[in-house]
Amino acid sequence: MNFYLFFFSLYGVMILPLTLRFRLRLGKKSGYRLRMQAAGLPFVRKRTSDDHRDEQPIQEKEVAQTLASADLALLRAALNRQVLRRIFSMLKCTELELYGRFSFDDASLTALAFCGLTTVLGTLKRIGVLPDVFFWRLEADFKAEGTEILVQGIIRLRLGSLLPATALFARTYLRAKGRRSKEEAYAAASH
Repeated sequence: MNFYLFFFSLYGVMILPLTLRFRLRLGKKSGYRLRMQAAGLPFVRKRTSDDHRDEQPIQEKEVAQTLASADLALLRAALNRQVLRRIFSMLKCTELELYGRFSFDDASLTALAFCGLTTVLGTLKRIGVLPDVFFWRLEADFKAEGTEILVQGIIRLRLGSLLPATALFARTYLRAKGRRSKEEAYAAASH
């Protein structure tokens, strides 16, 4: 066995860049699109930004069924402060865009929503809470055609940075699952 080839191959996998491109549309035509790439090679066929044929519609029934069958220990592990800190430290957002069109039946509500969100986003950008790659464009439409929001962006990371984050997530999940089983055993014994 050639150890040099093995270690260089392992090193190549560890530094492999992964890219996640996402698009979420809310409004009359709600849908989403995710595209993952490794070393610039897409796992899913690449589309132009104006082509929405590969977006999947969001069904409310599917979301409700997913939430009802969710494992609470998994959710606790995903929302753990250490896990979130580790995940956010390894992700690099290179592009984040928000496009919004406000169009309610009431013109004053449209104006208030537009001005309020413009003020909040401008303030957050100026004080440095929002990343430098964040771009937004908002429009106020007084024709009552419906409000639509589009969020899209690109997130990059290295494959090797997933290993410590996955190990921390698994440890947190197993602890939460063990704690839950102890609580259930105690509740069963006390009744």
